[in-house]
Amino acid sequence: MISLGWLSEDGQGGQLHAATRKGKVHVVKKLLKEGTRVDYPNSRDQTALFCACYLGKEKTVKLLLKYGANANERSDNGSTPVHAAAWSCKTGILLRLVRAGGNIRLHDNEGRTPKDWALERDKKKNKKMLILLDQMYMHAVALSNGEVTTGASGDSVMVMQSATSVVCPFMNL
Repeated sequence: MISLGWLSEDGQGGQLHAATRKGKVHVVKKLLKEGTRVDYPNSRDQTALFCACYLGKEKTVKLLLKYGANANERSDNGSTPVHAAAWSCKTGILLRLVRAGGNIRLHDNEGRTPKDWALERDKKKNKKMLILLDQMYMHAVALSNGEVTTGASGDSVMVMQSATSVVCPFMNL
């Protein structure tokens, strides 16, 4: 079972996490404008971005990424916001993370990938996520082998963002 850490709401970091959990995007934005560190960790070293991904809060994810949140920041168990997005089965969130440099090939401390996290969910919820992750893995392998890869329509070339992540331009947010 995956669980979120905690943080006292006394300081700005705690307020950021509380607003993130509650989906209060306007409060998150206010705190970030006031200088709250975007990657402030909770008791399990999870950032607000991790929590927003885990809870499926796409508007909050978009805002946190705009303020520079690290899509590959590791929690105490080695998982990243990409793992949390896969677990939430929200494909739009995963695409945002990957476009921001999120790495779909990172393993947590137990050797599990984001796909393994998605597999822990109900089959009705995880079907689209598993298809997306499989497509991303296939394209990453093809690109690392120097192969030209096209999108599902056959006309969009995949773009390599870094050595470990890919962007799928044919999958619009």
